[in-house]
Amino acid sequence: MGSDQESTPSDDMVFEILTRLKSLETLDACKLVCKGWEEMIYESSFMPLFCRRSRMLSGFFIQDIVDNKFFSMFAAIDGSTSSDVSIATLPDDMKILASCNHGILCCVRRSGKN
Repeated sequence: MGSDQESTPSDDMVFEILTRLKSLETLDACKLVCKGWEEMIYESSFMPLFCRRSRMLSGFFIQDIVDNKFFSMFAAIDGSTSSDVSIATLPDDMKILASCNHGILCCVRRSGKN
């Protein structure tokens, strides 16, 4: 009988396969396979490579709280500072709750009004 190592793909091979997937839904399902795959997907080097290879995402919305106010910005995957995406007009009491693949954001005000 062979050992488990012979029947299990290497981490490098799994990383290469996962970064070449074409669907975020498939990537989400792969997180459930094992803890090692989930940790691999959350590595800082994973998502930029996945985005470049899949060409699915142009960037990320990043939100932080500074002095009890929400600070929002868009970070482009390609590292460019100029972007067509602008949320500079988003009020500082607006929190990003969720988003989808087609660029729709779900936001809520701190007061609870949408």
